Amino acid sequence: MVKTFEVSGKLLIGIILIIVIVNYSKLPDTIPIHYGLSGEPDNFGSKIFIFTLPALYIFLYFGIGSFLEKQKNNILLVNYVRFMIGVLFLLIILNTINIAYGGSGFETDWLFPALVLLTLIPVIISIFKNKQNKKGG
Repeated sequence: MVKTFEVSGKLLIGIILIIVIVNYSKLPDTIPIHYGLSGEPDNFGSKIFIFTLPALYIFLYFGIGSFLEKQKNNILLVNYVRFMIGVLFLLIILNTINIAYGGSGFETDWLFPALVLLTLIPVIISIFKNKQNKKGG
């Protein structure tokens, strides 16, 4: 299971980069670069900003992930969180491209909060379990 999330996270890097590179030349000069709590774009900028999320995901995956891997106590959780962040970034990029092409974006208000919760709940459970183990041990 550890390897599954690790490999999936690395595959997401490639998928995200391919999607951004393939779509970049077709994007209008101005695209959504920020979304409000309602999921509607509330700031726009140059299409070069489409590369921000892949760059941030690569930084988080390798930079912060490497730091967390040194902890060695829960590598499955580290790889799961890396993967879920990639899924979240992929959906934001797809939504941005959809809106830039004139679409209405994702119609589900629950999607992004659900993904954030799916990412954070295992982290919270792990922290709670670690505190319980320290008290018991």
